[in-house]
Amino acid sequence: MKNICILVCMLFSLASATGKTPKNNRYLSIADSVLNNVLNLYHTADGLLTETYPVNPDQKITYLAGGIQQNGMLKASFLWPYSGMMSGCVALYKATRNKKYKKILENRILAGMNQYWDDSRQPACYQSYPTKYGQHGRYYDDNIWIALDYCDYYGLTHHPAYLEKAV
Repeated sequence: MKNICILVCMLFSLASATGKTPKNNRYLSIADSVLNNVLNLYHTADGLLTETYPVNPDQKITYLAGGIQQNGMLKASFLWPYSGMMSGCVALYKATRNKKYKKILENRILAGMNQYWDDSRQPACYQSYPTKYGQHGRYYDDNIWIALDYCDYYGLTHHPAYLEKAV
């Protein structure tokens, strides 16, 4: 069983290899493969990702604040690994300028990110689990990383909506 956190960290690390050297092209190829495998194997019908593959109803998630464990109730991944997919796509787009990553980010990843957006509390921000499953913790360090990804993506696209999202 592979945890999405491990794969997302691998994707981001590999995608961060920039430049046009043969070694970096190898890392970019691996990152592309990881991205495609996560999107294909971990997807849910509602555009999110599962926490593990294959889905295990008895899974125990132990990386939550305070050592809290969630078992058997998870319908989607938590925000932290999901937002790592955003980081990976931004890094791949930045490294390659391949519109494939822009399309994945804009048509798939950001739509899923919106499912974590909590504007029922102030300040509005992303919460740790999709809002359709109720209110959950909101971790401002996760929100800062997401804001940085939006800033990076704004720098690549100059689309004002991404800068607004970062703010």
